[in-house]
Amino acid sequence: MSNAILFLILPVLIVVLQYYANVMVLYGNRYLSPTEVLFYEGVLYIIVGLLFLIGMRNYNLRRAGEVVAIAKEFPSGDEYVGRSDFFRRYIWQVKGSTRLGLILIFSGLLMIVVYFLTL
Repeated sequence: MSNAILFLILPVLIVVLQYYANVMVLYGNRYLSPTEVLFYEGVLYIIVGLLFLIGMRNYNLRRAGEVVAIAKEFPSGDEYVGRSDFFRRYIWQVKGSTRLGLILIFSGLLMIVVYFLTL
């Protein structure tokens, strides 16, 4: 349950802070609005999140199943048991980058939603 709360609160917090930073930096700029910049930042967050998901060390097709299982585990909070002792021992490396990638992707999607809601 705490993973789901973190998974919902953190992207919203990132979007609010990023929008506030855009308002502070772009105050008085008549060419760009903070929501337009938020759209571009949302696309950038999605790309960086995807790079975190696929750019892990030793990523191959065998570990793809591990990443999908961890991505499924993250919102639900259920415990994941690896196929072998090797995967259970080194699963923390995959978990951190997978969580960061998912948070960045959902933050980017939320930024794009905010942009389209303010049109």
